[in-house]
Amino acid sequence: KVDADAKGGAYVRSRIKIGDGTHGVGGKTEVTTDYMFVGVPMGPVEIQGGRVPANLTKFFLWDRRHDMILGRWQNDMTRVEFWYHKIAENGDLVNDDDVTGYYGLLDQKFAGDWGLILAGAYIDDATVTDLSGFTGTVHVGGPAGPVSLEAEFAYQNEDILGTDDAGYGGYLQGGMDFGATSLVLNGGWAQDGF
Repeated sequence: KVDADAKGGAYVRSRIKIGDGTHGVGGKTEVTTDYMFVGVPMGPVEIQGGRVPANLTKFFLWDRRHDMILGRWQNDMTRVEFWYHKIAENGDLVNDDDVTGYYGLLDQKFAGDWGLILAGAYIDDATVTDLSGFTGTVHVGGPAGPVSLEAEFAYQNEDILGTDDAGYGGYLQGGMDFGATSLVLNGGWAQDGF
């Protein structure tokens, strides 16, 4: 793992993996990066670029790594992010057959430890398959007395899925502590290819 910081605030974060050849192609040692990006903070604004960890919500998109540029504005109660993600680069200087994702995130905290996350993406597929479309999610959570509540609803456009119907999914969750023990009940669903 490499974490390097410059005096002015810019930084580099990376996690490098070195394989011993056991699982590599042709028994060769492989060096890969789980993530590697450069960040530049400027007051409440931060820009990151490279192979960046991508997290929207744990249900919708979590623990992924994208080749992207991320812009973030944040204060104590609000976080806003915009991502430009090159999903696939298929073109050349003449033919631009790329697949690109444009993401947006609003993470808003409210009084009483309640929170709302709105996240969405438009996928622009310039290939012949043209699976362009919108996908998004709404997440809300917070305490109701001793019970912690969470709910999320997500949507994927039928064009992204390559089907006749748009896909939906979501869950409802409630949890409560009983001394040293916690009880969590969770129910969810997914339909039409989500």
